[in-house]
Amino acid sequence: RNPDPASWSLTERPGWLRLRGTPETLDGSGPLAFVGRRQQHFCCRARARLSFKPLSEGQEAGLTALMNEEHHYEIALTVREGRRAVLLRKRIGDLCAEVAAQPYDGSDVVLEIEADHERYTFSYGESASALAPLGAALAADLGALRPQSVHLLRAGF
Repeated sequence: RNPDPASWSLTERPGWLRLRGTPETLDGSGPLAFVGRRQQHFCCRARARLSFKPLSEGQEAGLTALMNEEHHYEIALTVREGRRAVLLRKRIGDLCAEVAAQPYDGSDVVLEIEADHERYTFSYGESASALAPLGAALAADLGALRPQSVHLLRAGF
């Protein structure tokens, strides 16, 4: 993947990373607007505060545990049935399912992925001290290797 340098900015909103989405999804091999960090330890946590107002289904921003285009989990803010919602999606080989979704009426949202030796746990809330669990996924379902990275992404425009 070769991200477009125009897809991000650290200066447009001081103190924030601004990402501009692309129509590409995690399932493809085209350029995405994302920032990645390799998962170095079995036990870790990734958390991000998003200021994002999706206008239609298909627009989403969130966090993902990504091994490759065919093996990843994501928690994202999107629109479902005309309302903002936080979703949990799992992609394992040729199976892809949105396994949880909760309406979200707050302004900014904090998304979190916490990993241990056996699973990933996905949570969301208005602040890091008030997170609610959305669901979990088995680490083994991403294959024998741990994910290459945890990403902050914005996709689907």
